[in-house]
Amino acid sequence: MMAKFFGQAPVADTAVIRDPRTLRVAIQDNSPSGEGGQAIARALESQGFRGVFRSKKSKEVVKTTRVIAQNADQDGAEQIQALLGVGEVQVDSTGNIESDITIQVGADWQKVLSTMPSLALPAAGVKPSKR
Repeated sequence: MMAKFFGQAPVADTAVIRDPRTLRVAIQDNSPSGEGGQAIARALESQGFRGVFRSKKSKEVVKTTRVIAQNADQDGAEQIQALLGVGEVQVDSTGNIESDITIQVGADWQKVLSTMPSLALPAAGVKPSKR
């Protein structure tokens, strides 16, 4: 319609792919086992995210992982959610205020292991291989 009446090309999708090295990502491990945060951090770091840090978890146990876009960075949150394959994106200020994105790890975090099995923690007493 814009092209027809105003001679302008249609607006393309405006989603912006953020450089993972520039995002500050806080991880609050609210999973029942307490192991989800470490796996999520490794998943992000393996994909080039450099600003990943642990943050104090909330007292509530979360069923579904929340990828919270601080400062309305919905594009960055959607990028992370798509990479992990779990959770839901929220635009809110309930996460760590020092981050661009806060991930509140929920009980669904183990689904990440189905897409990235190399992130599984070694069983107790088993030493990781040195390949």
